[in-house]
Parts: sequence; C-alpha cells; structure tokens
Amino acid sequence: PLTGTGVAFSISFSTNGLTFNGQLVGTTSAPQQVQVNNNTSGSVTISNITASATFGITTNTCATPIFANGYCVLGVTFTPTAAGPQTGLLTLTDSTDSGPRTLPLSGTGQDFSISAAPGGSTSATISPGQPATYSLGVSPASGFNQSVTLTCTGAPSESTCSVSPQSVTLDGTNAATVRVAVTTTAASLSVPAQRALPRGSRLPLSVWFTALVLLLALAAMLVRRRRVQVVLAAILVVAVLWGSCGGGGSGVGGGGNRGTPAGNYNLIVTGKSQSLSRTLTLTLKVN
Repeated sequence: PLTGTGVAFSISFSTNGLTFNGQLVGTTSAPQQVQVNNNTSGSVTISNITASATFGITTNTCATPIFANGYCVLGVTFTPTAAGPQTGLLTLTDSTDSGPRTLPLSGTGQDFSISAAPGGSTSATISPGQPATYSLGVSPASGFNQSVTLTCTGAPSESTCSVSPQSVTLDGTNAATVRVAVTTTAASLSVPAQRALPRGSRLPLSVWFTALVLLLALAAMLVRRRRVQVVLAAILVVAVLWGSCGGGGSGVGGGGNRGTPAGNYNLIVTGKSQSLSRTLTLTLKVN
C-alpha cells in the first residue's frame, strides 16, 4: 500500500481570480485586493510581480520578505482601452524556485457611440433662413447604462445649433434617439431710423422768433408791392433751414442683416459621460 500527505503550495493567492465589471473605457477602476500567502515554515521573498494587458498594480506590501505562514497584499486595477470583455494575468515569482504563480484577471469595458439614426443623415443642404434637422442615435456598448450629456458647436454666424433632449440615460442595450436642430437667418433690409440732432446743434428759439418777425414784416411789405413769388421763396428757405438745422431729425441708415453666410460648415456634436467623451461631425452646406 502507498500512503501520502498533501502539502499546500508554498505560495498561494487568497482567491481564484479577480473580475472587474462595467468599467468605462479610458477610466481606472477602484483597486481590488488579493492576499499572497506564504504556506511554508520559513520566509519567502517575492522577486517579481506583473499585471498584463489593461490591468495594473497600485498597492504592493510584498516588497519585504513574507514570514512563515504570513501574507502580503496586492491592489489590482482595471483600465479598459476598448468596449467588451478583456482578460489578463497577475504573475509573481518567489524565492522557492517552484515556478511563477499566476492569477486570472478579467474585466468588461463599457462605452457609447453617436451616429446617424436609421434612415437619418449626417449632412444637410439649405438656404439662409431655412432650418436643418439631423436625427441621431446614442448607442450603448457592453452594457453601458450611464447618463450622457449632449452639446452642439460650430454653427456659422447668424445661426444656432441645439440638441434635444440635452441628456439621455442609456439602458445598456437600446439606442436613444436625439434631434439636432439648426436655425439660420435670411438676409434682410431695415428701414432707416430717425434720430434727433443733438441739443447743441439747434439754433436758439429767440433766433427763430426774430427771423419769423422779420419774415412777416418783409412779407407784408412785398404783398403790398404784389411780389408774392418772393414771399413764397422766403417762406420756403425758412422751412428748409428749420428742418435741417433744428426742427427735424437726421436719418441714420439701419444697415440691415446679411443673414447666415453661404459656405460649408462642420457641426460637432459631443456626448459626455463622466470623463468619457465621444463626438460626431455633421456637415452643413448653406447655399
């Protein structure tokens, strides 16, 4: 008969693996801790520790020898670079010469994208004064279920660009539809405005009263001499002087509105969720 006694690995991990769920692409997760146990009766030195792919080590108390039946702690993080499942290994080498120890690591990166909705387009051609509308879809990837805030920039002068609704919360599976509306302005002419002359440019009232008295005296004298034409001419001169120098206002042109300039424009729709940002470029042609 054969007999034997099982002996634990000299170095072991406190868990069979670490899993990180639902981490936004480009962001770093909170660290998960794992113990490295020394199952021997003597001290063990950890000579090398690495984490592969998109995983990292933030906490490491294994830099000093681990005493018999003691342990040290490692903190592991996950920073996905793309949406979807990702795997890696935590690998350490110790002084027992029993070969590297590995711990499986896994995580899921989450993301969202912005694109034209089914049947929609990312380009539009209009004339000044006409609106443009784009129908877009905000789609989750790998279970993304966060809120996304949307803005639109790049509209030409004399126009506006807005997104409705300005924020959507995705359910991890289905796309949310948003509408981008662009308003433009047609060219127009305005009626010249009237502006009274400054007070300092008007003749004093006493001067006009004196001129009126002299004009009436002259008129009376000329009427007796039957020179009606001269009287009428004098009255006309006074009326013109009154209107130009003090009685009336001077016209100032309104200038009008040139409207939205013709040209090709890029409108940038930006979606943000925490530190994650995604954009879509829309083209607008104004004839």
